[in-house]
Amino acid sequence: MEKESAQTGKLFTTRSYIDKSGGEVIPPKFDDAWDFNEGVAFVKTNGKWGVIDKNGREVVPPKFDFGYSYEQGFAIVSVNEKYGLIDKKGRELTPFQYTNAIDVQEGMVAVMRENKWGFIDTSGQEVIAIQYDEVGSFQEGIARVRVGEKWGFITKKGRNIIIPQYDDACDFEEGIVCVKKDEMWGFIDKNGSEHIPFIYDNVGSFCEGVAMIEVDGLWGFIDKDGNEIIPPQFDEAEDFQDGVARVAIEDKWGLIDKKGRIVTPYQYEGIDDFDKGFAEFEKFNKKGIIDTNGREIVPCFLDNSMLCAEHTYLLYRSNKKGLFYTDEKTYIAPEYEEIAQPRDPWVMVQKDGKWGWVDHRGNVIIPCRYDAATQFNSFDGNGYATVLQFGMQFRINSRGEMILRLGPEKE
Repeated sequence: MEKESAQTGKLFTTRSYIDKSGGEVIPPKFDDAWDFNEGVAFVKTNGKWGVIDKNGREVVPPKFDFGYSYEQGFAIVSVNEKYGLIDKKGRELTPFQYTNAIDVQEGMVAVMRENKWGFIDTSGQEVIAIQYDEVGSFQEGIARVRVGEKWGFITKKGRNIIIPQYDDACDFEEGIVCVKKDEMWGFIDKNGSEHIPFIYDNVGSFCEGVAMIEVDGLWGFIDKDGNEIIPPQFDEAEDFQDGVARVAIEDKWGLIDKKGRIVTPYQYEGIDDFDKGFAEFEKFNKKGIIDTNGREIVPCFLDNSMLCAEHTYLLYRSNKKGLFYTDEKTYIAPEYEEIAQPRDPWVMVQKDGKWGWVDHRGNVIIPCRYDAATQFNSFDGNGYATVLQFGMQFRINSRGEMILRLGPEKE
């Protein structure tokens, strides 16, 4: 995760890590880095990837050409364009002999050698022979495999439960899977029995008990029994998330619920995926943030937004920054040059080159008037911060009053 230093207004060219409050916990010393997963993270140093823990300690020395995030205690790494599997201690569980590998899923890893695919388990053993032209990851104990032009499904023991016979296939979701046969899509169960007839031009996988279906260029939705709960009527559609789906008519997007009722009118140029109940939308080439009830929580005046800390989005407008708090549904308008410590009760902000403090609603606590500042050591009314003004350093209390003169700025 890239971290901006709000106190200096500079962007680090190396990578560091911040905690949930936005405070730096591992200094910027890496050329590149992945997010933490399962307590560890891959980091790049001098062109090689290794692994650190959350204290910044080296767990696996940097020796790989590439490394992916750990899943279920294991990670895929590469050396000289060959892939292998390691555990959290860096022990190599397989030789570097595979030309490709897919993420660890359900204790299985899809691997490629000589343009064919098979599976290894997390001990590194080849448990399913390398013989398939294409495979998917295991989902619900089953993986899709392609032999020639046809798709079928196998178990973790490599047994064909559904022989290759379909023109296309997805992964199992909620006990059923969408497959294509004779140019039409339908759904089958784990026994290969037809669950929903092959009558659709296109479909999506089931999500929240509902799947998208396309008929004659229009999209609608069905339930798991094949009942058409929302008739095909939309030019575009996306899966349901948090009880709502994004749908479009004539290039304008809105939200509907599972009964097809309009949650928000078709007025947006785009709506992104929902994350914890919120999504970025675009209208008139500006962006805002909407919730699953269709309320515009952050008005449509943004150039962009991005997640910068837990429950916290950094907002951009005309090279200025603000914050949106998803857990509080409050925001600080984007009118500041820099922002520091976004999860603290008092947020440090810079305006016209001067530092001050605001709360999570953007109310000014101490005006922006200092050339530099540290964050308050506590927020109970008895804390203090060190500031620089007119070449002098001093401490201020929570009312912005000087309580201790420290002397001139140090060179």
